[in-house]
Amino acid sequence: MDKEKKTRAKKFISEQFSKKMLKLFDNEPVDAYKDDIINYVIKTKAWNDAFIYTKKTDSYKAVEEKQNDIVSYMKSGFEKIQSISFKVWHKKTVKELVAYYGFTHGTAQKFLNMSVKYFYFIEIGYEIKCFAGIELKKFEKDFDIPIDSYILNWLVYNSVDDSEKAEKILKYNIKSWNAINSVSYRPIQEMVKNLLRETYGDDDGSLLFYETEVWEKIAGFKKNDYMTVNFKGIVGEYAIGECGVVDLEAYRGQGVENKKFKNFDKKELFWSIYDQIIIPTREKAEKAGSDPDSTFRLLCIEEKGDTFVFHYDEYDDSYCEVKNAKDMTLEALMSALYEDFCNMAKALPDDDPLKSSITWDKTRKVSFSGDYLERLKKDVFYTSWEIETSE
Repeated sequence: MDKEKKTRAKKFISEQFSKKMLKLFDNEPVDAYKDDIINYVIKTKAWNDAFIYTKKTDSYKAVEEKQNDIVSYMKSGFEKIQSISFKVWHKKTVKELVAYYGFTHGTAQKFLNMSVKYFYFIEIGYEIKCFAGIELKKFEKDFDIPIDSYILNWLVYNSVDDSEKAEKILKYNIKSWNAINSVSYRPIQEMVKNLLRETYGDDDGSLLFYETEVWEKIAGFKKNDYMTVNFKGIVGEYAIGECGVVDLEAYRGQGVENKKFKNFDKKELFWSIYDQIIIPTREKAEKAGSDPDSTFRLLCIEEKGDTFVFHYDEYDDSYCEVKNAKDMTLEALMSALYEDFCNMAKALPDDDPLKSSITWDKTRKVSFSGDYLERLKKDVFYTSWEIETSE
């Protein structure tokens, strides 16, 4: 298994890290480059994993101002693991990230657990111990799983038919990994670990490898394999299993019903966004050789008084707001939304397909008929939204 672990760990790091960073692993002496590797893991990789969908929020800005202090704190923390048990260290670190640095419990666990995973996989795959005297392999049976939307929704889907598991999930009412708190974290963590053991067999220190396999399977799905599960208000997407659908309007808002406002119909706004922004963006990504499914979709438009909330992608924190929307013209609304999408894209890593693909084609207007209509229905993939045509 050790040889297999080495191969899988090296594969994971080679797919996740930049080519420039991977070259450092082959340089001699490696010790001269360890600080570069450590900074890249903490300040770039784990940081983006934890904050990639919340970088435009005020709470993120407050955390970002402390980034250098946080990086120093994390380095110091890893160097002290030997002096206390891993579980004690982990609990203390999460607590202090929340208390002193402005993290939520959800982002703290993602940040810390991904940092551990990267350093551990570097150690296993490349035989490089990033911290002097610290062998993370000794603690592998104590590692926690990084909980994100894929893993959380995999847990939800695989718990629907088990009343005991379902009641536990319902008890903590977890709708996103960002919503995890100090009360729900440990029970949810143990449920994920137990499900991994049930799925893959006994745990010999391989849970992070099992989690990686699940994550990669889900990430590799194409849109026709997307899965949505509705379990008592908990929505899970990208879950492994047979296809299903859920009425998202009941969960996130008012959907796209044909409601007339001063200058536009709500359905007209929805499809204008699809015609002029979503579809051109996806097509641009595809022409550049990227998977269009790695860009984004518009899921629904929720009304909050005079404010419209535009939900895109599967994450609860993937949304933007436009105030006084009901009194705006259609083009003004589109302009505000496009500007927000552009700002969101700026915060993404350079290798994210969406960063260079955001497009607004004002001239585009596609007739809802024939093959295009069928493709659009499939692309939205929520059958609860009936598309009206003029035919």
